[in-house]
Amino acid sequence: MLLFFAVLFALWLIVYIAFRTPPVQRYVTGLIGEQLSKQLNTKVTLEGVDIDWFNGIELGGVYVEDQQQDTLLYVGLLGAYIEPAALLNKTASIRLIEVHDTYVNVYQPEGDTTLNFAFIPEAFASEDTTTTPEDTTASAWKIELYQLLLDDIRFDYQADGTDTSLALNQLSMLFES
Repeated sequence: MLLFFAVLFALWLIVYIAFRTPPVQRYVTGLIGEQLSKQLNTKVTLEGVDIDWFNGIELGGVYVEDQQQDTLLYVGLLGAYIEPAALLNKTASIRLIEVHDTYVNVYQPEGDTTLNFAFIPEAFASEDTTTTPEDTTASAWKIELYQLLLDDIRFDYQADGTDTSLALNQLSMLFES
C-alpha cells in the first residue's frame, strides 16, 4: 500500500514539475488556442499559461478575434489565485482575481442585428435539446471572492447608435464574506 502511494506521489510530482517548465506550458497553450480557434472558427491565441496547483492559474496574452477578423478581446494577464484547502469543504475560495492590460471591443457589424461576440455562445451551445432531471440531493458549492484587481482596462461599445468607451486605470475591490 505504501508503494502505491509513493508511486502515485512520484507521478504527481513529475506532472507538476513538467507543467512548471516553459516547453510544456507552450505546448499546452498551443493546444488550447488551436482547439478554441477550431471551435469558434476564428483566431484565438494564448501566449502563456502558468499553473500552480497549490496557488492558482495565470493566463497571459489571450487574444480572440471576431468573425470580421477584428479584435474582440485581448487580455495581457488574467490570474486567479485560490485557497486549495477550502475545496475539501465544497468551497471555491478565490483570494484574488486580477486582470491587466485588457481591451474589449464590442460592436454591431454593419447590416447585422447581433453583436460581434454572438458567435461565441452559439459555438458552445449543445445540439442536444433533451432535458435531464435535476439532482436535488447534491449539496451546493459555495463561492467566495476576496479581492478583484483591474488594471489598465479599455472597453469600446458601438451598436444601435450608441458609441461608448470606458477606460479604467486601476480598480481594486476587497470583499468581506
